[in-house]
Amino acid sequence: MALSTEEIIEGAFLEVCPPSEAVEWLKRRRESASKTPLLMRDDNKHQEEILYLRNDAFIEFGLARYGVNAGVAQRIYEREHRGIRCTLLASFPSGGFDPFGDRFLLHASLPTDTQELCALFSNSTLSDSILEKLLERKSPFDSLSDETFESAIIALAKNPRMSTPYDETYLDGYSDYSYHKVFSCAWQLAATVPVTPRWASVLYYLLNACHPARGVEAPIKWTRDTFYARG
Repeated sequence: MALSTEEIIEGAFLEVCPPSEAVEWLKRRRESASKTPLLMRDDNKHQEEILYLRNDAFIEFGLARYGVNAGVAQRIYEREHRGIRCTLLASFPSGGFDPFGDRFLLHASLPTDTQELCALFSNSTLSDSILEKLLERKSPFDSLSDETFESAIIALAKNPRMSTPYDETYLDGYSDYSYHKVFSCAWQLAATVPVTPRWASVLYYLLNACHPARGVEAPIKWTRDTFYARG
């Protein structure tokens, strides 16, 4: 498809502008994309390709933090610079997963490094399906070690998604159900994980930050003693 005049002009600007202006452009486009329905978003392919080819470290960070094009993100992710990879995992739309199919797009396999997984689960744009699979320890997260799983749950506790009530501006029965299912899965962890001091601490961080599941009366404040009283 031929480029529009606007895309040609933006490309010319991004080829020569200072790196700080390029990153500011990416930030503005990302903010605009977040307000646009998923199917109508522009992937900025032409513009982000131009920025990537400038081979500038600051611009590369901007692409990792604010970019939306999966092809460019894949190439940045492959470079294996931990800081940049963590930035991508924490910031890229849907955490780098296909929002329509839950396939990880940035690499052939999910990250196994604990710090990178923690960055991933700090991403507030992760789909409900991915969050459910982590909380229920289902594929592709069923092979995580106990220690890595605990670290991922602690990272999730700090994710604003877990403390944000459902936005009822637009009524959507399935979206409503899916959104609240994540809260239910989080609270159900208290009934399934081992009764140990370590898990009591992990759940303390998660459930004190977690919005109550719909139809479930949560304790006024979840405590470690609440967990041990489970029996």
